[in-house]
Amino acid sequence: MPWPQQQPQQLWRAPLASASLQHTYSQAGLCALHFVGDAAGARELACCWRLRLLCACGIEQVLVGLNRRDPRCFDMYRLNLSSGQLVLDTENPGNVVAWYADAAFQVRAALVVDPGDGSKTLCVRRGHAGAAWHDVVTWPQEEEGRVVCFAKDGRSIYVTSSLGRDTTELQLLALHPAAAPAAAGAADTSPPTPAGGAVAAIHSATTAAAAGVEPSSSSSGPVVLSRLASLDRCDVGQVLVDKLQWQPLAVGFDYLRQEWQVLESSLQADFQTLLSFKGPDADLAVEARSNDGSVWLVAYSRDDAPTEYYVYDRSAAEDGADAAGTLQFLFVNRPELSKYTLGRKHPVLLQARDGITLPSYLTLPPLRGAPKSLLPPNPEPLDPGSEGWGSVSGLNLPMVLFVHGGPWGRDVWGLDSTAQWFANRGYAVLQVNFRASSGFGKRFLHLGDGQWGVGTMQHDLSDAVAWAVAAGIADRSRVAIYGVSYGGYACLAGLAYTPGLYCCGVDIVGPSHVRTLLGTIPAYWAPAKRLLIDRIGDAETDDDLNRRISPLYHAPAMRAPLVIAQGANDPRVKRAESDQIYNALRDKGLEVQYFLYEDEGHGFARPPNRLDFCSRVDHFLAKHLGGRAEAPLEMQDTSVVALHEYESLDDYKPPAAASAAGHKPAGAAAAVATAAAVAGAAAAGAKHEGGVTGGMGLGRKVGLAVGVPAAVLAGAAALAVAVLRGLSPRR
Repeated sequence: MPWPQQQPQQLWRAPLASASLQHTYSQAGLCALHFVGDAAGARELACCWRLRLLCACGIEQVLVGLNRRDPRCFDMYRLNLSSGQLVLDTENPGNVVAWYADAAFQVRAALVVDPGDGSKTLCVRRGHAGAAWHDVVTWPQEEEGRVVCFAKDGRSIYVTSSLGRDTTELQLLALHPAAAPAAAGAADTSPPTPAGGAVAAIHSATTAAAAGVEPSSSSSGPVVLSRLASLDRCDVGQVLVDKLQWQPLAVGFDYLRQEWQVLESSLQADFQTLLSFKGPDADLAVEARSNDGSVWLVAYSRDDAPTEYYVYDRSAAEDGADAAGTLQFLFVNRPELSKYTLGRKHPVLLQARDGITLPSYLTLPPLRGAPKSLLPPNPEPLDPGSEGWGSVSGLNLPMVLFVHGGPWGRDVWGLDSTAQWFANRGYAVLQVNFRASSGFGKRFLHLGDGQWGVGTMQHDLSDAVAWAVAAGIADRSRVAIYGVSYGGYACLAGLAYTPGLYCCGVDIVGPSHVRTLLGTIPAYWAPAKRLLIDRIGDAETDDDLNRRISPLYHAPAMRAPLVIAQGANDPRVKRAESDQIYNALRDKGLEVQYFLYEDEGHGFARPPNRLDFCSRVDHFLAKHLGGRAEAPLEMQDTSVVALHEYESLDDYKPPAAASAAGHKPAGAAAAVATAAAVAGAAAAGAKHEGGVTGGMGLGRKVGLAVGVPAAVLAGAAALAVAVLRGLSPRR
């Protein structure tokens, strides 16, 4: 029976591990797509090991990527929201890692990875299903490139590309087929396979003429019709696209703070109004625009307060109204936090021992009685001398070095739940974009190639600690290292290779043995295996390298107390990674606590588990750093097993995994609760990969929501408030 088509409608992707969906975690990595049309209830539309939403084709259909046929790759399906019917649209030949649709919602582009050299080729078909595929551009492994969207006419495409430059640039490329289209009636069903014709050299008409080359559709590559936006110090970030005209309107860049380049001249005044409304204490994000562009949903994020959402009335602005008359307040996403005094997150530029600049962030606790001039609220991001650190010498605070995941992720400015938790306990929190972090150009990214463990990636972290100690911010004897995924690896490496630098560590889903990490990657990462080897090193075949960079082999050097936390069903960093380092340290007699969450994967999603973990780490850090801690929480619905309480891991017998078959959502209430839980997790770590959610990945996480109401977004407050219970009210 068709579902009622009433507004508002919600569409989201949810892990089947969510308790609200009544699915167990035994099917590790399962995802489902859910849809709520009205208050009658939620329907599970699609269920598979992995799921990606490509685009919404109006209200009736969406294009989704599912790896139900083959766990190694995603085929494209058309999903009817009314009937739930799922129809295969385009089959993946095995090497496509991303699909793209044009303005007619036809799958016309594919990003193909060459497993031999790690290069990525953008392939496009001139028509729709059945048309021949041809190469547009190839990005070698050391280059960065991604698709933004097709142009509305379908004859050109917007991309970001680093070819010929260090940072990425927003460009409009012409689509010139490498071969004539197939004759009518002779449909070409061959898969999108690079022909090798689209070489890396992209040229514009101007540069081509200067070089004496006529732009053409030859094998020299596509023509850049327009170079739209770039910044020398960082890559292209958010691109605001007109969803009706399929045209970029503005581009965001994030070096230390968000800044905008406006492409559409008619919007210059709008951005001036929006940026001046909150001033330098908040960063602006444009979340959505009405079809006619007259109404915008905008968000203002701060480092010490929840995000505020406003409706911007562009027609009122055109009539001469000031900012107050054009912006209507909607809500804050975590209202309970508004009454608390939170720490400020200060951008800092650090220098590594070899002179490389490391964009970083320092969060200080709200110090009782400290003058407001202790630190300038918005230091000049390009002038390290303006940070005013001389005024804070002698603080000598206990400090947590909070290492982001990826490692090809990055830290950003804004409200960070984990950093605020630590700051509230009295700790300084330092977050470093070490070399290999993304967003700062390809040179900075690839400076981390082959630098795991004993290399410069870890040296950057050590140098950041040395800076904080020398500046009088951190107490040399009370520095902890904390991280998730790669950050967990960095924790283990820090304790193993610089054992005198840290007094304790917290490793969450961190790999301890690089060879076994590479040998057990998820099936859907197979096309990117070459990239992992190029960036990490071939630890699978090079035994000397593996032993050099795997903390497991250096466990005898570790002497600082350690917490290990792991999801039993982690598909990326298997439980064995934590088991083996725990066994090695326990045999050594080191103080090590191991918390295994039986219904979690790569990070911890369920609020009871997150709170249990935070309570345990709260007391661990208080013991070794000297900060404050709340009374221990006794969670009734947590899946934790404290494995350090067993004589050996052999004594622990996990319960039999329950089948997820037959479990369905429990109506609209459960569906909204699930969306709130997902929104809470996303709000806690959407901008950077860390906290207690996973971060070992090949790219940034992508949120998925259509028309999510304010009540669902506000539901994210519950978890943050629970974690930060006991905060001092704002004075």
